[in-house]
Amino acid sequence: MVEREHSEIMRSLGRLEGKTDAIISRLNGINGTLQSHDKRINETEADVASIKGKAAIIGSLFGAAAAIIGGFLREKLKL
Repeated sequence: MVEREHSEIMRSLGRLEGKTDAIISRLNGINGTLQSHDKRINETEADVASIKGKAAIIGSLFGAAAAIIGGFLREKLKL
């Protein structure tokens, strides 16, 4: 009787260990995927920041050029 209960307990522990190993394996896979996504998101955010910076510089240059051209035309046309 005791040996049968012991055997049943050991079998249950084996099943639990197998399930725990499967969960750990799955979590390791998910962590790898998350790291990959993190890297891609960081690269995308850096690219967006770079594009925004370049757009701000281009906008400033066009604004300055428009002000210079407008001032020049105002002087020439005496508006």
